[in-house]
Amino acid sequence: MKIPSEFLNKINDQIITLVEKYNFINNENLELKKEIDRLTVELEEVKEQQRFSVPLDDKKTEDTKQTVDQCLVMIEDCLTLVRDIQHEPR
Repeated sequence: MKIPSEFLNKINDQIITLVEKYNFINNENLELKKEIDRLTVELEEVKEQQRFSVPLDDKKTEDTKQTVDQCLVMIEDCLTLVRDIQHEPR
């Protein structure tokens, strides 16, 4: 039984599309992991600075808390994106 070339071409196009989508998702995942790593390092640096710094006035303390909170929110956003991408149909 011979399969029509038109049908084979459609299958080939679908395979190419799936491979391209997989590669895109993989690249996005790598970029998100890099961003998470960068934010984690930044958060650790802030924690270290807090641990060894002289007591801060209230304004500096509040600024530092806001910076840490922003880092945590960005890390959580990145993790959510990674989860979403990983659960996308391939």
